[in-house]
Amino acid sequence: MTVGPEEITMSVRWLSYQSFQYSQQLISALNTLIIDLKLRESGKVSGEISTKVAEAFESVDGFLEAFDSIVSRVEQSQSSSPLGTSARMRELGMRYLKARRNSKKFRSELFTQTISRFRGQLQSHTSGDRKTLISGLEEMRTLIEEHFNEDISEIVGEG
Repeated sequence: MTVGPEEITMSVRWLSYQSFQYSQQLISALNTLIIDLKLRESGKVSGEISTKVAEAFESVDGFLEAFDSIVSRVEQSQSSSPLGTSARMRELGMRYLKARRNSKKFRSELFTQTISRFRGQLQSHTSGDRKTLISGLEEMRTLIEEHFNEDISEIVGEG
């Protein structure tokens, strides 16, 4: 069985569409978390977190846990795609590693320290970590949005 150029193009577009959907959900979760953290930092919200914020936290934390593993695998195998890692997630991991070296654009602790340390701060829920978390989550959103825009280009046929 031979796979032609049309099938390959459709496969690439389908993978881009899946990445697009996931990125969109992740950006939404990041936005929910950032808004909650900013409201808490300003003193406009206190007490229990809503179900929506709890779900956003779980989504972002789960992503960061998986992403930490992906980044480690990408670092170890720069020349080839690590087993069990989609091409789009590998590209995001490579983009993250490149961003870590770009200290002018990405300055938060998420990019200057380890992802697992940042996750620890996210899980601690202490008020002292809020500014650090907001900055890191905003920069992660920027990185994902850049990645997201590539998916959009591929889906609409400009990539």
